[in-house]
Parts: sequence; structure tokens; C-alpha cells
Amino acid sequence: LSVGTDRATLVWSKPDGYQDIVGYAIYENGQFLTDASNNSLSMSESYLQSFYSDPSNQNAEKTSTHSFVVSGLGQATTYIFSVKAINSDGSETTVGESVTVTTQSSQKHS
Repeated sequence: LSVGTDRATLVWSKPDGYQDIVGYAIYENGQFLTDASNNSLSMSESYLQSFYSDPSNQNAEKTSTHSFVVSGLGQATTYIFSVKAINSDGSETTVGESVTVTTQSSQKHS
């Protein structure tokens, strides 16, 4: 977990029974935020998308993202984030505990 003035990086471990997981959903303050595969701020995301879009890699097994950068957060604000695994049958299972974070203030101390 990393927290800045306007973003938080969430990281989680692959849960037991991961064979049935097709993705992860990110929740902010109990409300669905996005699918973890929409991680445009991840440094590796553009490389992964390029790799998977190449027809010669069509048989490659896709990796599951186990981190997500939440951006656009307010400064000095508290948020509760949780991650849910999306199973192949469409059901969701909570992954780990919810985490409470408070973003940093941009005020500089003199």
C-alpha cells in the first residue's frame, strides 16, 4: 500500500481457489469503482495490452493484475478500499480485509 496526495496504490495476494478467478473488482467506500484490469496508471499495463493484442500471442495465458492505482482522490481525505475476486460464475468473493487510507496533504511545513 502506497498513499500520496491524490492517489493510493492497492496490492493484494492471490487468494486460495484462484483457478476460478477471472478478474478483480475494486471498491471505494463500499461502492464499485472499477475492474482491476482498467489499471491505466500501472507502468506495466500498456506493455501487457500490447503483448495480448499481438495475434502471435493469442495462446498466451493472461496474467491477473494484483495491484491497482486509484487516482483522483481528495487531499487529506479518508477512504476505505476493498478488493473482490470475480469468479468464473460471475459471483464475487472478498479478498483480504478492507483497508482504510488517508491521503496526504500538500501543505508544506516551514
